[in-house]
Amino acid sequence: MAEYEFHEAANIFPLDEEHLGELAEDIKREGLLCPVEVFDGKIIDGRRRWLACKKAGAKPEVVKVSPADPVAYVISLNLKRRQLTKSQAGACAARAEKLREKYAEEAKERQKRKPSDFVPPNCAEQTKPETRDRLAEDFGVSHGTVDRAARAIRDGIPELAEALDAGKITANAASQIAAYPKSAQREMLQDLLKKKRSRRSPSRNEQSSSRKSSEAKEREKDRRLTERFAINTVDVAMTQLKAIPPQNEFRAREFSRVQSYLEKEIAR
Repeated sequence: MAEYEFHEAANIFPLDEEHLGELAEDIKREGLLCPVEVFDGKIIDGRRRWLACKKAGAKPEVVKVSPADPVAYVISLNLKRRQLTKSQAGACAARAEKLREKYAEEAKERQKRKPSDFVPPNCAEQTKPETRDRLAEDFGVSHGTVDRAARAIRDGIPELAEALDAGKITANAASQIAAYPKSAQREMLQDLLKKKRSRRSPSRNEQSSSRKSSEAKEREKDRRLTERFAINTVDVAMTQLKAIPPQNEFRAREFSRVQSYLEKEIAR
């Protein structure tokens, strides 16, 4: 069986490997009902089906497709059939935005190297990138959710993006953890996930409680994480202030500014 890589557009959505064994068993019994789609020599749709076929020892049917816009193509195929949380959808939108920016830059570079009248056969590279607002609308999330997810993916450790994709943490929590040095992120993530796992299963009465109560708990959790970030920021600021040499002419002025600010805050 020929080997194929996954197309970068397909990776906009996290790979769902849950129940892969069950799908492999079904393929053994019924065969592959939906072919794997390949674009530019890479799998653009059917990653799970491809892996299940390998697991089942079955040869998958592979068909070539030529979407004008691979990003839009993947979104249209996956968005409706996936059950995504708002934070997961925000992460997908952030990846789609980054990939569109990459295609736009590649198109500019290609255009520089071609005659002025050259028109490439595939217009995917010439497609004007959608704005973050448009992608947010397509995925049914806010601009802020996409921004926070993008920050978590860009600045966070790989495990942070994995937890976000799996729906284990929110985009807000992920972005705040990503603001810390990478050396501290893993411990913070593990601590947050440990607290989530330690929560007991809710009773029937608790399950019937109002959504407002649940949202209030989420806001409280995010508030505590924000406070922890603020405390860490204060520690960093104090360390920077103390690093000013005693002979520096600005040392006294800067310490005076901090003292004045604190006195006003305490007097409130």
